[in-house]
Amino acid sequence: MYIKPGLSQSLAMRDRLVTLSELECNRSKASCWIAYRGRVYDVTRFAQDHPGGEQLVLEYGGKDITEVLHDPTQHRHSQEAIELLDELAVGRIHEKYTDLEADRKEKFLDLSKPLFDQMLVNTFTKDFYLEQVHRPRYTPQLPATLLQPIP
Repeated sequence: MYIKPGLSQSLAMRDRLVTLSELECNRSKASCWIAYRGRVYDVTRFAQDHPGGEQLVLEYGGKDITEVLHDPTQHRHSQEAIELLDELAVGRIHEKYTDLEADRKEKFLDLSKPLFDQMLVNTFTKDFYLEQVHRPRYTPQLPATLLQPIP
């Protein structure tokens, strides 16, 4: 049976930046990490207790499983199952820079323009907004402020 890790894991460790290549390297029975919504989790000890079997967890090791956890053709996971991941957190994905062009295609905020005006005219849903603001974005320069564009 899986035993929850103790509280000794420091908060700093849980918030460390993990590169995509580091995530991809941890996909074995000895060390199995997965990513979900930008966070990285060590599921090594949990894998043997996964209801779908250890092999299924290892199949997704080193990968982002965000879509898989919510895919009804795979198996939709309960909120309780997703909350279990919090106890296994090791960090968050660090991407060198956000693809600002992809953000524009998704019709989200343009980080190079003043943000206040964009918030007033956008028609995105609350769910879309919450998903976007919880996705870390990295820009080569400081992003625009509420009222001023990037200098």
